[in-house]
Amino acid sequence: MLHSHNMHFPRLLNCRAIWFVSIIAVVQCFQNYRCDNNYVVTAEEIEEVYNKVVRYTNDAARTGKSLKDDEYRGNLADVPAHTYNWFITYSLNSSGNLAMDYFLLTSSSNEIVGVISTAFSPFVKNDDNWCTPMSPA
Repeated sequence: MLHSHNMHFPRLLNCRAIWFVSIIAVVQCFQNYRCDNNYVVTAEEIEEVYNKVVRYTNDAARTGKSLKDDEYRGNLADVPAHTYNWFITYSLNSSGNLAMDYFLLTSSSNEIVGVISTAFSPFVKNDDNWCTPMSPA
């Protein structure tokens, strides 16, 4: 039993603890995601955006600001009822033109739902695809 428990230790080292005022600790894991066109969205990029999202949504909750404009309305099914999309980065094609955007999806409680690509269209809409989480090294 000790060995199986220790196998998860390296994964925990890749996680960051986010402490809330309420003594409850929530551990959020950040990892790389491989998207369409083999673009890799890094754990660092995701963590940076996630930290901004938490500040933004906490401020919105405090001030009563609606997040309706940030709500995900793309084609991906099986996401929580209130899922929000947040821009992470973009990639360029071989001609140097915008190829696609990458977004972090979070739930209303700021849990990471996943990372998506806009499938060779720079807009969240009908051609969104899930990016695949990559195993920590």
